[in-house]
Amino acid sequence: MADKIDPKKTALVVQCMQRDFVEVKATAVNLVPSMLERKGTIPKVQKLVAAARRVGMPIIFIGHLKRPDGKDLLSTLESDVKLHIQFLYEGTPGADFIAGLQPTPADHVVYKRRFSAFYGTDLDIRLKALGVDTLIFTGLLTNVSIANTIAAAHDRDLDLYVVSDCVACGFPEHDEFFLTRTFPAVARVRTAEEMLAVMAGT
Repeated sequence: MADKIDPKKTALVVQCMQRDFVEVKATAVNLVPSMLERKGTIPKVQKLVAAARRVGMPIIFIGHLKRPDGKDLLSTLESDVKLHIQFLYEGTPGADFIAGLQPTPADHVVYKRRFSAFYGTDLDIRLKALGVDTLIFTGLLTNVSIANTIAAAHDRDLDLYVVSDCVACGFPEHDEFFLTRTFPAVARVRTAEEMLAVMAGT
């Protein structure tokens, strides 16, 4: 059966497309920029955002914030990885959403402190208030924030789409594993071209 969505009951999620992830030089520690370039992710997400606006679909921008002093980090493992905590500091330019993928006053913005966008945020309340029962996922990171948020969304009985060339992480093998082995168990995995066609048919 062909995919069909109701734009009034569907939200496009743009997750963690922030400067500290995207606007840095690719290194052995951070391969995200090169993965985004290889997959052509940013312009494809921009097309999905434009399509969502055309059909009146809610757009939810999700960002991750951290305290510069690290006092919001409880995980010993996370705290031990210094490179992991020295970015996305609240109040710094690096925590801003990238140019070309910034929310408008009509969009929804949710900031999280943990991997899942549902944990400790008002995302659940927003979705219920909007009457949303379907989410389309784009953004970062496939193997961490996207994966954890999808798991939490599935536990809430939401219908889910993951746009394969609109998500990325720093490890190509992790990206492929989640898109081919994990996500298909709980979501429909589609390309940007396929998702745009679904949105155009609404």
